[in-house]
Amino acid sequence: MKTHILIIMIPLFLVSSCFASDYYVSKKGNDKNSGTSSAPFLTIQKAADIMKAGDVCYISTGIYPESVVPANSGTGDNPMIFKAASEKDHVVVTGADPITANDWEPESSYIFKTKIEMTLEHENQVFLGEKTMVEARWPNIGDDLLERITSIMDAGSTPEKIVDNEMPDYDYTDGHVWVHATKYWNNWTGAILSQESKSIRIQNISPFRNHFMKDRLHVAGEGADYYVFGIKDALDADNEWYYDKTTKELYVYRSNGQLPKQEYLVKKRMNAFDFSGKKYIELHDVDIIGASIKTNEESESILLDGLKILYPYYSSQNNEKFGSQSSKGVAIEGKECTIQNSEIGYSTASCLVVKGKGNLVFNCYVHDANTIGGGASCVFLAGEGNIISHNTLTRAGRTVLAYSGMYKALIQYNDMSHSGKLTSDLGLTYGNIIEGGNSEVRYNLMHDNDDDHLDMGLYYDHGTQNIISHHNIVWGIGFSSFHTNHYGAYHLVYNNTFISEQKGFMSTWGNRYSPDMLECRYANNLFKQECNITAGNYYWNANISGYKNFNVNKVMAAAEIGLGKGIYVEGITTTPKETNPGIGAIEYEGMSFKAGHNFDHPPQNVNFERSKPIHRNLLENSAFEKEHTLTSWETIEGAKLIKHRTQSHMQHDTTIGRMGSRSVELERVNSEIYQKVNDLIPGEEYTFIGHLRVSDGEAAITGVRFPDGTEFTSPHINSGAPNWRRSRLSFIVPKGVISIEVFARRLEGKAYMDGAGIKRLSSSKGNVYVDDFGLVRR
Repeated sequence: MKTHILIIMIPLFLVSSCFASDYYVSKKGNDKNSGTSSAPFLTIQKAADIMKAGDVCYISTGIYPESVVPANSGTGDNPMIFKAASEKDHVVVTGADPITANDWEPESSYIFKTKIEMTLEHENQVFLGEKTMVEARWPNIGDDLLERITSIMDAGSTPEKIVDNEMPDYDYTDGHVWVHATKYWNNWTGAILSQESKSIRIQNISPFRNHFMKDRLHVAGEGADYYVFGIKDALDADNEWYYDKTTKELYVYRSNGQLPKQEYLVKKRMNAFDFSGKKYIELHDVDIIGASIKTNEESESILLDGLKILYPYYSSQNNEKFGSQSSKGVAIEGKECTIQNSEIGYSTASCLVVKGKGNLVFNCYVHDANTIGGGASCVFLAGEGNIISHNTLTRAGRTVLAYSGMYKALIQYNDMSHSGKLTSDLGLTYGNIIEGGNSEVRYNLMHDNDDDHLDMGLYYDHGTQNIISHHNIVWGIGFSSFHTNHYGAYHLVYNNTFISEQKGFMSTWGNRYSPDMLECRYANNLFKQECNITAGNYYWNANISGYKNFNVNKVMAAAEIGLGKGIYVEGITTTPKETNPGIGAIEYEGMSFKAGHNFDHPPQNVNFERSKPIHRNLLENSAFEKEHTLTSWETIEGAKLIKHRTQSHMQHDTTIGRMGSRSVELERVNSEIYQKVNDLIPGEEYTFIGHLRVSDGEAAITGVRFPDGTEFTSPHINSGAPNWRRSRLSFIVPKGVISIEVFARRLEGKAYMDGAGIKRLSSSKGNVYVDDFGLVRR
């Protein structure tokens, strides 16, 4: 992450080699020109075709309807740079093309039409000036696409039929419906199949419709919200459009019967810039409207700085046929890429998608995401070692930060607010089945979940592991400010302030799994309400509930009730070791931190160093969910990573992997998986924990191997399948030893009694699977 620190700590400057060239682009230029300041190009793409490492493209004021794909990359010493020509130049790159006023003709007193080819299907989008319009719908909506303006289904509604006495007498042919089922967590769209008086038949493609609760989850029914769209009869508002695919005609409505002075535009291109496979390219001080920026796994060291990206993605559809919108938006992928000092807003999908390795989102304002109310978020975080720092993430149809795929992430100093604008049952932040890798969530302000049913704050759903959460302040929550569903493991939760109206900390729901908070530790947390924990195997100390004096206007005020009453947590506590910290995110009077973006005064001297609390899980890739390889593990004689159907809390814990989609099979006798662990402390006690699924008659062990070859092993595990068995092995590190190996090994099978009471010998045809390991200091 050293590159990221340099970007923020010192002013950006241009490094040019003696062979570098400057190119100029202007709306008054011509692509047949030489590209000099006196003879500029007309398009950015013309410059991108010939630029090489060290070259700079200066872009003058204007609207550029382009999708720019550079032909070459820069280098570490000589990046290739695209930027506005000066601070006064306003550069807009757009994915939309204008429709001239002469192309329109009146259809009626209030409706105009034009012949046009719209080829993006469900991703078609129409703008009036720089503001998006909506596909003709009922009930009408204004400019705020996160305002839930809907009608309510009446009695007689079923998963395949909507009954509503307020439903207009429209022709619903080829129309669609958007459904928000009562209380559940994902909205969806489907086709209208037929109509009757005050009712329509719909295509039921609701999510989780094959779930054991399929008659309750997400489906249409009495009391559910809905709106209809894509219907010409519904075209009755100035911000609406309708497209007839058969006649290839676009229709707009004008309440005053006159076309506006602004131009209408139709989206034609998905990306304004495509940096896939490119390295060391910078883009500065450009606006992008109606298009996105694309990178991929091969992109490296792409810097996006000072951008304003509005409407990066649009789709009218949200269901399995069209794929998830969670991973659509501005793509920050690859390696060591940065987006900073930028605004990204107004997406039906996520605004930012952060994957890859070592990428940074810094000092950005990200807002109005998931305007279709699916599973998307302001920022969708996955990948390894990515950093989300000093950003404002606000207003989302669902959560503002989704992090199910994060590993070794750092989420710090962000102001995150106003989730749940269109959906229910969610947190301001949310993830499930997280490998974690000791991801750290620290010094964030999280507030105002607007969901009207089961609104949570900091939310780790089922199967989350290896996350460190400390010094966060959470308020404006109705249900529970901190929520972890079963099972969870190796969560370290220290010095947070959790303010909610019903529950302080909830850890109760695992569905088909037994409650378990394996090696989770909670200390120095301040709760407004009582906590409800049904699990075992956790550590709880110096937490206070019943704090009623929190002031939303003074969130940095220390809580007198907890001053000096906390315990010292090595690697977390900010006060001297001889001084007891306070309980809550503010450890002492006068302590404070700043969260959120600041374009006028970007944060300086930012610390990206990770905390290392002593009780963290010391194993890498401990649940095998990181990437598609056994990263950090070594194997012997037939130990292999296997992919299986994703297992969640909705199924019993009896399949060949625990939560997630990967486990390891030990195929034959002496198969082994092991990992070397360094920096242990001689004389200290540690516990090695693993989970094994062993067929009757087969045998396996877990163990610790010291540098001299000595092994300390568990008792033989020779049964249990289809259930999983937990192995715990405690040991003291010998004097002079700082590195060990932990392992799981398959042994020769033993004689066993079958179900009929007959003694049999193992044929080694049974199976041995292992999953979910941990190594923790006592």
